Amino acid sequence: MSQTTIKDELLQQAYSIQPSAIKRLDIPYDTFLQECSQFILWAKHDMEQLQITGFQCEIIDEAEILLLEAQTQHTLWVNESKLTRKEVSNWNVLKKEAITVGKQLIHQFKYAFRNDKELLAAISKAKIPCKGQNLASHLGLLVFIGNKNQNLLKDIKFDFSLLSQANNLAKELSNALANKNSVCKIHTHKNKRDQIFHMFKN
Repeated sequence: MSQTTIKDELLQQAYSIQPSAIKRLDIPYDTFLQECSQFILWAKHDMEQLQITGFQCEIIDEAEILLLEAQTQHTLWVNESKLTRKEVSNWNVLKKEAITVGKQLIHQFKYAFRNDKELLAAISKAKIPCKGQNLASHLGLLVFIGNKNQNLLKDIKFDFSLLSQANNLAKELSNALANKNSVCKIHTHKNKRDQIFHMFKN
């Protein structure tokens, strides 16, 4: 059987393992990979002695195939998780800034529109803080109201750069949330790594 066929069969077996059957390692994954690599080297060094005892030495070749694939998947997952943390961090920073700006707008709008019940009712629909997926739209609503009522805002010497800031944040929030949700759902490399590790352990 060719090396390629052996690899295909091993990986097919590994990737058919159900995620629910996999338990987290008790040691760091890097340590586990290093130990597996060391055991394989020792086994190769003692190949003749192992054969005398009846040990099936093809297991060593299979272990090496799985080890190389596990190392690849682990490296890809480490890089992937860094991206996830970056996107989550970016979202959290933007969310905090958006809430601050949104509160400032609501505070100043309430004063500028204090004699207009309809406008007060309109800005009351912008709930800030709110759930992440709604923050951009609520901030956008405030920007819309502000732009439509600039005369009333001028009367209180409103800083219109705040509207520009809010408008930009609303756009950035939508993109940041989409990126965060996208990368947080990607666990392909982690799943493959864990499936291979499960075969090693068993």
